[in-house]
Amino acid sequence: TLRKRYPGKGLDGAILAGLEELVALYLSRDWPRAGGGSLRIEKCLIDCGYKPKLAAAVKHKTGGTTVELFKGYGITAGKKPMSAYQRKPGEVHGHHWYCPLVKGTSEFPHLASDVNYWKSFVHERLLIAPGDPGAITLFGRAPLDHALFARHISESETYTETFGHGRTVREWKLKPDKPDNHWLDGLAGCAAGASRCGVTPAGEPEKPKRKRVRLSDLQRKKNDGPIY
Repeated sequence: TLRKRYPGKGLDGAILAGLEELVALYLSRDWPRAGGGSLRIEKCLIDCGYKPKLAAAVKHKTGGTTVELFKGYGITAGKKPMSAYQRKPGEVHGHHWYCPLVKGTSEFPHLASDVNYWKSFVHERLLIAPGDPGAITLFGRAPLDHALFARHISESETYTETFGHGRTVREWKLKPDKPDNHWLDGLAGCAAGASRCGVTPAGEPEKPKRKRVRLSDLQRKKNDGPIY
C-alpha cells in the first residue's frame, strides 16, 4: 500500500508521493510498439475527483503541460449530452468530452468526459475481433497476465439501457458488493484522453480540418477591395 511504501506520511502525503513517483516514472519511459519502435506518453490524465489539490500539485511539480487533470461524469439519458452543451468562448469541446471554463470557481482546469459513453465504447471495442478496425487488444500471449484487468472490466459494473433526449444510453453502476473497478475507469479515461489528442475511433466520422488562413492573405483581400 501507499502507507507501507512511504512510512511516516499521512494519507495525503502518501498519495502525493505515490503520484509524483508514478508520473515521473511513466513520463520518462519509452513504450514499445507492436510493429517496432517506441513512443512517449503525449498526454497523462490524473483523476482529480477525489483529491483535486493533490492532483494539481503533481501536475505543476512533476507533469507540466503533459499532465491534464481529469474528471468523469455519468451523463444519464435524462441529461443533455455533452454535444448539446452551450459552447462558451475559451472552452474546448470534443467527442463526448470538453474542457470547461473554471475562472471564478474553486475548480482547477480539467478535462471532463462522459464516462457512460466511454465505458460503453471500450466494452464494444474489446468485443471486436483482433485485426478488425477499432479493436482494443492487450499485449502478450499469457491470459493470466491480464486476469485482474479482466475482472475489473467485466465483473465490477453493470449497466441499464435508458432512453432520453433522442438517444439510448447505457448507464453504468458499480455492483452492490462494490468490487474494484479502477481498471475500467482507467481504460475509459484513456479512451477519452486519446480522443483529446486527436485520435479518431474507427467507424466514427472525422471532423473536417480547418483551412489555415494567413494574416497577410486577409490583409491583401481587404486592401484589394471588391471586384466589379
